[in-house]
Amino acid sequence: ALAGNVVNTGIIEVPIGKPLGDILFNIGGGIPDKKKFKAAQIGGPSGGCVTPDNLNVPTDYESIKQLGAIIGSGGLIAMNEDTCMVDTARYFMDFIRDESCGKCTACRLGTKRMLEILERITSGKGEEGDIELLEELSHVIEDTAMCGLGQTAPNAVLSTIRYFRNEYEEH
Repeated sequence: ALAGNVVNTGIIEVPIGKPLGDILFNIGGGIPDKKKFKAAQIGGPSGGCVTPDNLNVPTDYESIKQLGAIIGSGGLIAMNEDTCMVDTARYFMDFIRDESCGKCTACRLGTKRMLEILERITSGKGEEGDIELLEELSHVIEDTAMCGLGQTAPNAVLSTIRYFRNEYEEH
């Protein structure tokens, strides 16, 4: 499912391994309104963000995993230069928190706590150490959650911190 800031949105079928840039620019038609490509969320809400540096990466399971994302549901959301990556992480964490079944403490409380921190940061009330706390919570959730949703829940946060830490710091 190709969506977001891309000329041609919709359901597409491509072979495993097709480079991300081919999907976004040849099939998707690129970013509209002469804006620059900033990132793409790949793999749905449990996926992660990839950057312009990764446009030649093949869309196979291992290559995408090395970038901090997953193939997941096959969703690919293109984002232009105007997108706030901290808001993006907050948006996906809100979804993940709502989808948690609540059976394990790591996912039930960890995603709730991560969302609270992200909401505080995006409202301009971030505190020293919030980024490190998000990273720590992320690793605990990944290591202790009972299911795939919980184990991949922190991907959007970790990948946006990895590639766009400056935006967290600016907030």
